[in-house]
Formats: sequence, structure tokens, C-alpha cells
Amino acid sequence: MQRDQWTSEQMNAAISAVRSGHSVKGVASEFGIPLRILRNHVILGGTDRKLGRSPVLTIEQEIELSRRLFRRADVVMPITSIVLKRSVNSFCKENNIINPFNPLKCKAGCQWLELLLKRHQNVAKCRMQHRNPR
Repeated sequence: MQRDQWTSEQMNAAISAVRSGHSVKGVASEFGIPLRILRNHVILGGTDRKLGRSPVLTIEQEIELSRRLFRRADVVMPITSIVLKRSVNSFCKENNIINPFNPLKCKAGCQWLELLLKRHQNVAKCRMQHRNPR
């Protein structure tokens, strides 16, 4: 099944029809927009097409996080994935950011880390290499 088959123009027309008094269910079937999606867009008022959840941190917060990672790596103090996931969880708690992280483990999940690395391709996950002193 294909997802997201409606256009922004269709959504604008559908929202206008609902606001002018037509039923949400009738408008959804007329324009070929799923009922739940149309309801959400009528309530929120936007017509942006977006699949999936929003990231936990804003773009600016993630950019600052990647800058901190690079600064630590420059002084030969790379951060491990576990420390990063715990730090992000602490940051969210301190700033009252709603997140889906496991409260018992007190850290972000592996999926969050993988998605962060996909969004910021300049950040790489690598293993520490020990050098033999000569």
C-alpha cells in the first residue's frame, strides 16, 4: 500500500471544505485522504506532508551536539555511544523535552543514535584505536 498519496492542494481544499461545514468523513473519502490524517490537519491547521515522528531534539540542538562531539574528538577525548545516549537523556530531562527514551535505563535507544547518524552524516561511529608507544 502506497502512503501519502494526497497533494498539498488537495489538503487545502479538504480543510476548507471541512471548515465550511462538510463532514470530515465525507470530505476524506471525496479527496482520497485518510480520515485520521485529515482530522489531524484540520486541528493543527497545517498542510505539510510529513511521515513519521519528529526528532526529539531540534535541528539547532542536534547541530550543537555534533559540534561538541567534534570538539571532544579534536582534543582526543572521543565520546562513546553509551555516554552520548546518557547525555542526551540528561539533556532532555534538564530542559523538560518530551522524549520516548526508556526511563529505567536513563539513556536514549540505539534507534535514536542510528537516526541521528543518518541525519548528521559528518558524525561517524567508530572504534577507538590504541597505538603502541615506541
